[in-house]
Amino acid sequence: VFLDATPEGVQLYAKLGCVVDDAACAYTQRRSSTLGDALGCITMPFEPEDLAKVISYDEGRLGSRRTRVLTSYSEDFADRIFIARDSQRVITGYIMAQPHRLGPWLADTPHIAASLLQHALRLSFSGPPQVLVPQSNQAGRWLLERAGFVPERSWQSMRLGGSPDLGSRQWLYGYANFYVG
Repeated sequence: VFLDATPEGVQLYAKLGCVVDDAACAYTQRRSSTLGDALGCITMPFEPEDLAKVISYDEGRLGSRRTRVLTSYSEDFADRIFIARDSQRVITGYIMAQPHRLGPWLADTPHIAASLLQHALRLSFSGPPQVLVPQSNQAGRWLLERAGFVPERSWQSMRLGGSPDLGSRQWLYGYANFYVG
């Protein structure tokens, strides 16, 4: 069981045996971006035929198959998704830009994440775009700050049982939301 808790909730969940692994930090873009062009990245708009490869990429990085979630987002936001590929056209990252939040967003490197972010920020949003990023992804937090995002709130990421898997969070630059990661 995984959950994100407010400071008050941490005490309650700890009594039930949950332990803190990390934190989820909410960032909102409040300033202009100072990101330079991410040269050398092949970033392109999502095509429906990319979906199976995006699902496979996502599973390879996070360890669980999120077919229904990613399919739903691809249907709802097909024109707000960008894919990064290497020179052999293998997927190296993706970003799904919801009307108010960036995520899910995964990338193999901070450089790829920056390219995806630059493309997504060219879209219009219902308000200042927000991102939920794992605190353990320091490169992601630094990238967001360079793009004019400021931290506004955080929640403790907790688990009941199992062992921590902070390694997979190095690829996670933005949660879709708290429910599906």
